[in-house]
Amino acid sequence: MTGSQALSGKLPKFGYTERQFAFLRIVALHSGYFLARQYDSYIGAAPGGPRCRLLDQLAAKGHVRELRSCDKTAIYHLCARRFYSTLGIENSRNRRAHAPFVLKTKLMTLDFVLSHPEAQFMTTEGERIELFTDILKLSRTVLPAKFYTSKSRASRTVRYFVDKNPVFLSSVAEDAAPVVSFAYIDSRSETTAGFRSYLAQYRRLLGGLPRFRLVYVANTAKLFEQAGKDFTKLLGLDDSTDRLRSIDPGRLLEHFEARARHERNDYRRFDMTKLNRLSNELREFKGPTFDGLFGIFQNEGAPAVLAELQRLKAARATPNGTFEAQVLPYRYSFLGRV
Repeated sequence: MTGSQALSGKLPKFGYTERQFAFLRIVALHSGYFLARQYDSYIGAAPGGPRCRLLDQLAAKGHVRELRSCDKTAIYHLCARRFYSTLGIENSRNRRAHAPFVLKTKLMTLDFVLSHPEAQFMTTEGERIELFTDILKLSRTVLPAKFYTSKSRASRTVRYFVDKNPVFLSSVAEDAAPVVSFAYIDSRSETTAGFRSYLAQYRRLLGGLPRFRLVYVANTAKLFEQAGKDFTKLLGLDDSTDRLRSIDPGRLLEHFEARARHERNDYRRFDMTKLNRLSNELREFKGPTFDGLFGIFQNEGAPAVLAELQRLKAARATPNGTFEAQVLPYRYSFLGRV
């Protein structure tokens, strides 16, 4: 279901009009925060009566919290538990209060979503897992994952797609099959370090898709060229990927074991020879590909590293997706330097 589709059966619970509820549903699913101008844009109206009626209703029902930015611009936080519960996402993190730099990302995400009314967004962890594992038949091991260990270390939980960057389906041409699309929202726009980290997390998933589209989203074009270079390099064209074809997997796993002990400051099994070898190998096995493999080793173990090595060695010479860049025509200066 696209973000622009309203759940008309839910409307009587709160008394909103269909287009009001449709907009609020998009806000709840994608950001939790919105600006009055974003509602104006959604309904194609000038500032005035429509936005005032929505804001008055939200305030009367106690569904929003109004925040004031550094230049007095009003930011509205849709935070009512009952509203989120109606959508089946009562525990959504969008209900929570967030720091200013997070607000910028959330408002940019909402602007991006509103600029793609034709797209079918996968907003929840469950929807994304279903798309990639049940429909596209990919292994769950290629999904971007983060592991959480309990305080007692007795249990470990895995969560997928914790970065919350948009994932959606779109058609590149009329009557064409939908293409899985990804968007990276760069709210900082100082360096592409965050984008490189994102690519490292998503590399295995992107490499398993027959086609994909990745959109780098910012409110300035100054880093677009560098982001495009990062896209090409980190998806299999960097030197470290070429070197994998001649590396002994057993030797690499031994290095990862030593590296893991080094990062824990556990040197009980090291002598001077092993320390020198580790020092040399840290220079030899340097780069985003090896860093990604080491992350797999830490989270999933040696078998997952061997499987990923096999995939990388057989990978095509060029990325199997397209890179695009989109400028959002807003400054967000009301949030100050975040």
